[in-house]
Amino acid sequence: MFAQNRAMSTAARYGGEGLHESQMLLARSPAPVLAMSSVDKTARMFALAGAFLLSWQLVRIPEFNFTISDAAFLVALGAVLLGGRLTPSPFGRLTVMWMVGVLLLLGGLFLGSLFHEEVERWFNVAVQYLLALFVLPLVLASFDREFLGKAGLAFAYGVAVSQVVGIAALKLVGYEQLTPIVGRTIVLGNDRIGALTAEPNANGAVCVFALVILASALLERRIRPLLCAATVATVVAGLVFSASFTSLLALVALTAIIAPLTWSRGFNRVAVAGIMLATVYIGLGGPIPDIFMERVGSAIIEWDLSKAGTFEGRTSLILDAWHLANGNLLVGLGVDQFRDASIYGAPVHNLPLLLLNEGGLLSFAGLAILVICLFFSSAMAGGTDTVGGAICFAALTVLMIYIMSLPHMYARHWFGPVLLIYTYYLVPRVAAIRGFARSASPSAATSFSGAGS
Repeated sequence: MFAQNRAMSTAARYGGEGLHESQMLLARSPAPVLAMSSVDKTARMFALAGAFLLSWQLVRIPEFNFTISDAAFLVALGAVLLGGRLTPSPFGRLTVMWMVGVLLLLGGLFLGSLFHEEVERWFNVAVQYLLALFVLPLVLASFDREFLGKAGLAFAYGVAVSQVVGIAALKLVGYEQLTPIVGRTIVLGNDRIGALTAEPNANGAVCVFALVILASALLERRIRPLLCAATVATVVAGLVFSASFTSLLALVALTAIIAPLTWSRGFNRVAVAGIMLATVYIGLGGPIPDIFMERVGSAIIEWDLSKAGTFEGRTSLILDAWHLANGNLLVGLGVDQFRDASIYGAPVHNLPLLLLNEGGLLSFAGLAILVICLFFSSAMAGGTDTVGGAICFAALTVLMIYIMSLPHMYARHWFGPVLLIYTYYLVPRVAAIRGFARSASPSAATSFSGAGS
């Protein structure tokens, strides 16, 4: 009886939603459950570590852009495969669409690189994108919703720790002392911080994604209010020291999306309280980093986008990319070749235009399909859960702001947080779909070995 109860609790832990009766019978067998338990713990431990370290881009092998977070997720993938728990459909019925998008994105870049004899660079970038867009969704969707909620918070805590390191390095050590050791990463010469994400714009982005996850946890009461407030304050401080106008725009966008759709959940009271505290702080003359006022504050106060960071330079690159795209629609320039073709010698900070030039219409279509897939997944998540739909749509909006503002986004800290959010809200729906399919096909359910909550 003890073994049976333990097997049933383990089956529930793997995600009882959508489980067919034959799966429950399979879970009552004590020996497989004990074997799965140790593998499951290993997978969870490394996946949790991978989520915590997801924003720490600085901790990597530079030549291959292989981070310690990547290593942790790959170990988790191995454990998931060993335990027979890999979920092959992280987006449910939209999974095929997602995979087609990834294939087109990489296929277009391959054709361009092959035509211009730059295939070696394509392999490096293709592996990066596969880790972000193929491996991560499969790994994350193989866990239950409760664990994914913890993994999301682990990411947010990891971002907060990174901000503490960045701000402490700026105030206590300084750029001159740090640069010979870690280069222009944690702190830049103009007093912006990249923290452990190693670049200010990317650091601002992970801060915004962390705030989306913290909003989700607060609305669903998965985090204590005081702990949430302390984490939010730390993350917002890091965002300010990043001095990224794009990040501030993303923060305003996510607040505007979440607040109206979660009126009865108390998010508005928290948002209003935060705005009031910020107003009082500024009104009383609280210190604000000079670099934030220079790059962000002046553009807001004077309503002049030309003063927002490197807005004018990016606009020139976008116009150049638009003109060059006419000759690269069928066969692109190849990976990282836009900088050589551009009169400015730099990649355009707009991912759709960059892919259009380097991978042609195929890569552009691939990115469009990925975005469409996320949009429909937001609708799926919001079908029975207003908060889930609002959070997913906010995460997609933030991602789109960065997609329109940055070049290649294969580093895992771009899509990783979004996938943490989406898999958390999609897992129950996907499991329910699988359960319905298996109830219609008992033989298929019997051959299934418990993957996928």
